[in-house]
Amino acid sequence: MASNVEESIKAAFRELVFETPIEKITVSHICERAGIARKTFYVYFGTRDDVLKAIIKEDICDPTENLFPLFSGSNPEISSPFLLERFYQGIYAHQDFYTKLAERSHSHTFVSMLQRCMYELNEALFAGRNVGTMPDKYRYATRFVVAGQASITLQWIRDGFRLTPAKMASYFYEWGMPAIWVVGNPENASATVEYSLK
Repeated sequence: MASNVEESIKAAFRELVFETPIEKITVSHICERAGIARKTFYVYFGTRDDVLKAIIKEDICDPTENLFPLFSGSNPEISSPFLLERFYQGIYAHQDFYTKLAERSHSHTFVSMLQRCMYELNEALFAGRNVGTMPDKYRYATRFVVAGQASITLQWIRDGFRLTPAKMASYFYEWGMPAIWVVGNPENASATVEYSLK
């Protein structure tokens, strides 16, 4: 559970995003807004970008990963749409903040942090699975899917959230998840057959 100081730092960052481009937000700005000493900041975070990563983790990644135990051992046809919808709900619940992050002055940093979050989610989802003799193929496929999802997510935000989180999840499941499932389960012949029939 995050401490009050850590929460104050994240709240300060959220406020500053509405006033200043991310690249111009400094640790000093965050400390001043949070009412803490600079050395206190470094107890919790190493950089400004670490604060953004923590916010994205709290809003999007953690709630999605918290659902993993509910679907352990289940077919991805069942689990993936739910997990993807939870991912998009995390952004949708904080529309103003993520709309600001999706502005062109902020988007590079935001997309980079979003991709890191999604890559870590994919790694956690497939943790412990034997990727056989294709670790490079799996790693590259994951990065391919993550880059696509980040780009689509950025466009969804810029379009004003016209689609619901459920609709976004269904689209991305249809386009991206089958490839990751096949590459992440090379010994599963049925996954390959199911993917080839889509």
